[in-house]
Amino acid sequence: MPHRSRHKRGRSSSTRPPHPTAPSWIQ
Repeated sequence: MPHRSRHKRGRSSSTRPPHPTAPSWIQ
């Protein structure tokens, strides 16, 4: 199923950041 792998890698990262709350509590 190369369709699901492609969606999880690249497309998901391009639409939204990895974790919008990560830099919030990291700082």
